[in-house]
Amino acid sequence: MSSTPIFIWNKVYGVPAWTSTDSGDADIQYPNNVGPDPDPWEEWDGCAPISGSMIIAYYELQLQDDWNREAIIDILHHTMGTLNGGGTLAPQQVTAGIALFDEEYNQLLQEGIVSESISHEFSAYTDFYVSESDVIREIDDNQPFVLSMNYHWFNGHAVAVIGYTGWKYNDGGLEYVELSYIIVHDPNKPGEDDYIAWNDWTSAAASFITATEV
Repeated sequence: MSSTPIFIWNKVYGVPAWTSTDSGDADIQYPNNVGPDPDPWEEWDGCAPISGSMIIAYYELQLQDDWNREAIIDILHHTMGTLNGGGTLAPQQVTAGIALFDEEYNQLLQEGIVSESISHEFSAYTDFYVSESDVIREIDDNQPFVLSMNYHWFNGHAVAVIGYTGWKYNDGGLEYVELSYIIVHDPNKPGEDDYIAWNDWTSAAASFITATEV
């Protein structure tokens, strides 16, 4: 006998909802552009570096000011191998770039290009089959992640996933969950939570991230 479905939702609080604001096409080379200075690539830094930066800054609160926002984005643009126009070729590059972030950041700290110490090492892995249980596990563990997807008119768009909504069912003692929406911070919609219907994409891959205090 089926029971009445129960509405469920959860959200990771404290994840910035921002985008990049520095300009591009400058006659300067990385890493001298790190921060709010104009970048050597085009103005758009890329949705994947921006999405990843929100998650880095969730763990590193001291990097949530304007200067360090641009610094994180610029560093991830570099470590992800982002193209000049802002595209990132594959989800594996997004994952690898996040995993390389702390090493690159600490090198720039030694060189005096950035000034704030960080307190985490970051590791990540790519999951090409993103299940509802994966999303619930990560969000319930307060671990936001990057989702790279082909979604409507976006080919390879990336967002920071910070929450979910859905329904929990009990069908004759068999419990299961169906997600309705994922809650995301979209680089194209800074300052707000956005909702994407579950599985409303042609393909998707997650970069699941673990931050370890050091």
